[in-house]
Amino acid sequence: MNRIHTKIVCTIGITNKRDSLESCVALLEAGMNVARINMSHSPSFREERSYIPGKTYKKDRKLIGNLRSASRKTRIPLAILADLMGPKIRIGEFVGGGCPVKKGASFILHNDMRRKGDETGIFIEHFNAIARRFKAGSCFLFSDGLIRMRAVKCDKSTGMEMEILDNGFLRSRQGVVIKGMEPDIPSMTVKDHEDLKFLMDSGVDFIAISYVKSANDIRKIKKLMENSDKANRPGIIAKIETAEAVKNIHEIIDESDGIMVARGDLGMRVDVEHVPILQKEIINLCNIVGKPVITATQMLESMIERPFPTRAEATDVANAIFDGTDAIMLSGETAIGAYPIECVCTMREIASCAEEARRARFNTEFQKREWRKRIEKGIEDLKSQKRYPSNEERIISDAITIAAAEIAEDLNLKMIMTLTTSGQTARLMARFRSGIPIIAPVENELVGRKLLLSHAVFPVKINSKNTPDLLFKEAVAKTLSAGYLKEKELYLATSGYPLHAIGSTNLLKIMKA
Repeated sequence: MNRIHTKIVCTIGITNKRDSLESCVALLEAGMNVARINMSHSPSFREERSYIPGKTYKKDRKLIGNLRSASRKTRIPLAILADLMGPKIRIGEFVGGGCPVKKGASFILHNDMRRKGDETGIFIEHFNAIARRFKAGSCFLFSDGLIRMRAVKCDKSTGMEMEILDNGFLRSRQGVVIKGMEPDIPSMTVKDHEDLKFLMDSGVDFIAISYVKSANDIRKIKKLMENSDKANRPGIIAKIETAEAVKNIHEIIDESDGIMVARGDLGMRVDVEHVPILQKEIINLCNIVGKPVITATQMLESMIERPFPTRAEATDVANAIFDGTDAIMLSGETAIGAYPIECVCTMREIASCAEEARRARFNTEFQKREWRKRIEKGIEDLKSQKRYPSNEERIISDAITIAAAEIAEDLNLKMIMTLTTSGQTARLMARFRSGIPIIAPVENELVGRKLLLSHAVFPVKINSKNTPDLLFKEAVAKTLSAGYLKEKELYLATSGYPLHAIGSTNLLKIMKA
């Protein structure tokens, strides 16, 4: 299999046998680096109403167990990312999982969760909050905006009557966006609180927060996690899908551990023509500060029903990589689509081709330095705006990683090895997109798995607690066996003194395998 530097995130369906051990193994072998669990679609809270350790959330526990087992079986590292639902509005369950809707027909959104949906109507979450601010004429958007309905009238006993404006097919648990209306729904719902308890106990590697509006939303989650050891706390991924998040993007990036450009919901809350520009700007800001960024939604949407992508989709994936995204994400393509393995293989091949094209483009000395200069200029710009870390450890880490990237490129080295305690140096190194694999020896498995979202970073678990030279020796042995390096090849190594201290990277040297 091609070893690509761009990471692939796959959404796993819980209710359609995609959670089996065999399915998880197949996705890993096809190229999955991060498995995403969308808690919006988990039936656990709807059926059980609370999290009781060891007793409830059985389907979710089974999926997480199968993902960990698949990683052990294949010896392929895997991170698990779980999305909290947040204040997102979703419809209920349809008989048969979905239903066609016809333009001009009437459709009722009601408050009876036990009633399965059909062509006449369906349950909608947060009914009372929506009803309190109901406005006739408001536009309700379904299926990422492909199906629109116009609000006609509201009767709390029978439901909200809609006029369907587009032909289409609605699926169970799809999200709803209401243009011109913001129902008063708390940023952390009761379901989110129970889901978070379960996810913390389950040891997932990342938790994604939906509908982030400001850094304060992230601080609230951190407050709920404060009893956990920071080194073992899941990374927090902020999903950018609201106009408020775009406005507060700098503070959100600073407070989070990574960003997801959630283009589906974002494109329904800002003018769609702005989405490509925002994608590029957000990716660039994440590159500058060394935070991983995921580009998500509709990347290979047509492959839900077909075994091959459109030309536009292939171009979209490649352009996200040219922009500098760390990871590319599959949603419905792997969660409910007919061709999940083909989707991952296709994404891997597009990424491989795009990376090769970028390496060819950066082949001259001038072009090699252009990306690095862009990052360095971005750092200076943020410093002038007082939006960049100014502590001594970060200044040293920046100097080391900038020098390492330049030396590795000038000497045409095959590998950079970054001994890391927290993962920060490896993430900072990744932002230069040198085309050189970054091997990150780590003692903490969670730190290693959290690096699986970062471009070109490949964690290696080490057990030694010795001098840097002995630690590198152990890591090099594993790197040689994995094929990243050949004997007697030169590589660049960075580490810190004192050893094992977070933020202490201050050594750089050229070594021979």
